[in-house]
Amino acid sequence: VKYDFTEDHFVATVRGKETYATSKASFKSLLLGSHMWTVYNDDKSCSPNESYETRLMMSSCSGGEFSCDDGSCVQMEVRCNGKSDCSDISDEKGCKIVEIDESYNKEINPPPIGTSLKIPVNISINISSILEIDEIK
Repeated sequence: VKYDFTEDHFVATVRGKETYATSKASFKSLLLGSHMWTVYNDDKSCSPNESYETRLMMSSCSGGEFSCDDGSCVQMEVRCNGKSDCSDISDEKGCKIVEIDESYNKEINPPPIGTSLKIPVNISINISSILEIDEIK
């Protein structure tokens, strides 16, 4: 990977192949973070077109860190905590409290277990604090 100062972009080449890629990421970024790349002359199984775009992430973060889109690192524990710790807010993007499988249909009851006609449901609630109590007289 080299920076072409005349074309003002990074160029990545593959030895022995005609495949190459370019990115308009700034030289100052050193390619750290998430950047768009245009790939040329790649294998047709990757794309039937002569070129295509893909987003690549290059990171210097350790295993216990989250890679922000701008290339900076934050502790994995602060990812999706409701507070933006990355300067580009990327640590709060794509966060979901509950992951629902695509096959889930809320209109269909779950099937019974074994020969039972009913499904046992156990509910437990832990109250961590009570903000206010209003007495009814």
